[in-house]
Amino acid sequence: MSQPGKPALVAPRGRAPRKLPNLAGCAKDNSTVSRPRKSLLFGLVALLLAGLTISATRSIEPVYQGKSLSQWLALLDPAKPAEAQAAAEQAFEHFGPAALPFLVSELEHKPSKLLGLLNQTRDKLFPDGSQARQQERRRLQSRESERITKAIEAVGRRSPESLGPLLHNPASTSCTAQACVSLGGRGVDLIVGALNDPDPQVRLVLCATLEKVKDSPAATVALLQRTGDRHPSVTGMALMALGFEFGKPPFTVRAVRVLAFHLSSEHAVVRHAAVAGLANHGTNAAWTAPLIRKLADDDPDPAVRASAVQALGRVQ
Repeated sequence: MSQPGKPALVAPRGRAPRKLPNLAGCAKDNSTVSRPRKSLLFGLVALLLAGLTISATRSIEPVYQGKSLSQWLALLDPAKPAEAQAAAEQAFEHFGPAALPFLVSELEHKPSKLLGLLNQTRDKLFPDGSQARQQERRRLQSRESERITKAIEAVGRRSPESLGPLLHNPASTSCTAQACVSLGGRGVDLIVGALNDPDPQVRLVLCATLEKVKDSPAATVALLQRTGDRHPSVTGMALMALGFEFGKPPFTVRAVRVLAFHLSSEHAVVRHAAVAGLANHGTNAAWTAPLIRKLADDDPDPAVRASAVQALGRVQ
């Protein structure tokens, strides 16, 4: 029946009434089909953007004599011929500071968590070769760091001051510090200037690098100052570095005194470093033998006691 005030819908004679489509059902069906299509579309767009990003990154790499920065970096591998390595160093001297952001990006690149998980799973499933695989991975990482260090050193020969900011980046501190040591006095000054970095890990790496500098009064003074660092591991590394002869008798005498002073530190890592440093000074530290013997007998840390026993045989 029709409602009052509204005309009734009457089909023409001889024709059945037309049924309206079920719009609710169609909407439901369309939604179920469109979701996977949207997901596929979003996936394709993401892949396209990733490809464009990689392509753009590669396209803006500096180029020298028809080779990109990445190609020149590969030629700095120790296994490459000496002529190729020399040409690559020349290329990075030409690139100058413009190459540094790319080198830092290489150092900051870390293997994905998935790759790390796969490596761990593989080592558990096949333990027989796990140690060899770990050594191989470390060897490859070491060779990569060596290539980047050579590249940074080549840039530093052209513009040493450009290496300063890299010393403050934990990802590039080690390679840059090693490059600075190879650059000589100007590079050592850069390391000394970076020792006030607020990151203790950066300071620790820089102290460890200065251990390789044997005849620099500036390096010795900087290490002596770092023995008062607020972080025990940095203090310990500075003491270890002071355990090597620097060829300067006045500094050697002062180093022995500082090492002896830290034998009474409250931190075991500092006492251990002080003992090891005195042992490296040999008979120049003979007057510290009674102090070392006390540690060998009474120190609560077994590692410190063992180190003190060994040191006694070298300082007496």
